[in-house]
Amino acid sequence: MLVSALIAFVPEQKSFLSLQNLQQIEELRQQFFSFLVDAGFVNISNSERRELVSTRYGKSRTKFVRVPAELDVASRDPRTVMACLAASMYPKLLLIDPQNGSLRTLANSAPAAIHPSSVNFAPGRRVDFGQGVRFAAFFQAMHTKRLYVWESGAVDERAVYLLCGNADFQVRASSSRPRSYGPQSR
Repeated sequence: MLVSALIAFVPEQKSFLSLQNLQQIEELRQQFFSFLVDAGFVNISNSERRELVSTRYGKSRTKFVRVPAELDVASRDPRTVMACLAASMYPKLLLIDPQNGSLRTLANSAPAAIHPSSVNFAPGRRVDFGQGVRFAAFFQAMHTKRLYVWESGAVDERAVYLLCGNADFQVRASSSRPRSYGPQSR
């Protein structure tokens, strides 16, 4: 059920995450939702609690946990989702050079590349995350001859500046406006 739903929802040629990573994310989602319920931050009915327990500890394949509608108000807003991705993946962010499209990690400015097995790999040309995109989040990286990343996707620049790390604002002597140099590593 989950496999066919994920493949139908995220066709292989358009996805940014592998099926295995989507399953891992869903398992984490279930775990975090259970923590919120167990800590008393989220109240759910007894039937919803039984369904949550069945979903988490059942013997079957990974199933989606049902989150009450009143707690799921922002999931259809792409900007909010991008902001959450940026904040949750930080410091696993890439800085995209607008002139040549080269990628560098935000944490230590190491050169990076999209792995040839990634759905975002574009042989012979630079990766296109969209017009004007300066940052991309990634889920997995491996260092061989180069630093390769998989499961990557664009994130909004404003979300990076607002939610990721400590912003460093400096005022020029000849200007009354502060200049931002972006997030700094924690």
